[in-house]
Amino acid sequence: MTKVFKRIIDLSDSPASLGVHIMHHLADYHDFVNSDYDIVHSERDLIERFILFKIETLNKLDYSKIANRAFVIILYELCARLSLACAIRLENILEGNHLDLGSRLKATQLFLIDIKRNSDFIDRYELICELLENAYKHEEDDEIKVVNTFINYFICVLKNAHPNYIKQLIEKISVSIAENKYMFLNKETFNSLIQINPNNVVESNNVIQRLFVETWNTSIISENNKSEKNYETENNYLNKIQATDSTCNSIRQISLDTINLLPAHQRQDLYDALLRGVKPLATDLELCAYMAFYMPMHYSKLKDAYKYLPKDFCGEDLEIYDWGCGQGIATMALLENPNEINYNNIRSITLLEPSPLALNRALINVEKFIACTSIVPICLFLNDTNQTDFENDINRNKLHLFSNIIDIENFSLNNLLNLLVTNFKGLNYFVCVSPYIDDKKTARIDSFVDFFSANSSYRQYCKIDERKGQWIKQWTRVVRVFEVYIN
Repeated sequence: MTKVFKRIIDLSDSPASLGVHIMHHLADYHDFVNSDYDIVHSERDLIERFILFKIETLNKLDYSKIANRAFVIILYELCARLSLACAIRLENILEGNHLDLGSRLKATQLFLIDIKRNSDFIDRYELICELLENAYKHEEDDEIKVVNTFINYFICVLKNAHPNYIKQLIEKISVSIAENKYMFLNKETFNSLIQINPNNVVESNNVIQRLFVETWNTSIISENNKSEKNYETENNYLNKIQATDSTCNSIRQISLDTINLLPAHQRQDLYDALLRGVKPLATDLELCAYMAFYMPMHYSKLKDAYKYLPKDFCGEDLEIYDWGCGQGIATMALLENPNEINYNNIRSITLLEPSPLALNRALINVEKFIACTSIVPICLFLNDTNQTDFENDINRNKLHLFSNIIDIENFSLNNLLNLLVTNFKGLNYFVCVSPYIDDKKTARIDSFVDFFSANSSYRQYCKIDERKGQWIKQWTRVVRVFEVYIN
């Protein structure tokens, strides 16, 4: 199998050829940077060689194109995760073109770049933690990369600083944990850090390096499997939803009433635990908290996005696929107004969601709007799906809803694309809605869209990129609505 960076070294003789390669293969690099440690580490030398030998070509790329911006950010992330000194060669590109790294990679800059003395590692501790905390709460898909980045920081201190400074860092971490100062530090993982012997660098380095690899390869699936269905709670919810109106606001009110009964500090704890709403939900309270805190924002984005669909998109038999459906907000928002969609033409609705609790809640919610249609639940992570999970008819149109899912980096974009082109023949409509987090995540969405744009039948209906202050209520959004006929 050809190594990813061996191929690009051979192909990137000019900025033009490199730009074309990036445009067509960005999904490969998104998948690569999120691969297991052994896969990424096997190309460590190739990555370093590419940056050192092709820095002039990289300097001349057209950074008005988001794919090129994302590619350089991915390069920087690889340097950060592998502790490559050549990261400094990318600094001028990052600064000169105002590339948005996100808080986690900004934290990485503080311990990889411009360290002049041992005390710099310690003096920057609070700022590093604050940036990682912001990433953990507001930007990352889960805690894995944040935890891994902090361990990488510890490794840099361990390798480069005097034992006295290592002791100081251990003391700071211990105090932060004791005071519950940073949420991302409240992990058992960090107990190993504060128990190492700074005077035995070799043994300590072996322990921490092993921990670094383990956290890199950690999966969130094991956490999700801990969720269990509470039949009493679900029956109570079912009784309430049967008594309410078929509107998104009425359904949200059920959850809001539950959350409002809690004391303020517990409501805040629930909000923080949701990790901006991307964590698979594992308890009834988390389900209610998500609807209470996040539904208005998602609902507003989706309702606006649906306006861009052609008026006749449901004029013929239609299959709806809600990918990463959560509690079914995207489907409910679509079905809420029967005057805007022909219920009689909806032949099936498929709900795909890794959290069994959220999926069951989605079934209950969606059935409130359209009980007579076949609703198919699939309880899987995207990476675990395959062709046999889906049954569809080439003669029916398909509508794919991707609400807050394409930008998430814990699944393979190429696997999803291959699944779509193999399994969903015929006319397909896509509605992709996500928040703006940074250039890399937005480029991941564009890479998904660009894959289909080469098809002669591709037609774009909407492309919106709005950061804080550019839309309503300081909400951000990245919206793509398009159609394509897959042969």
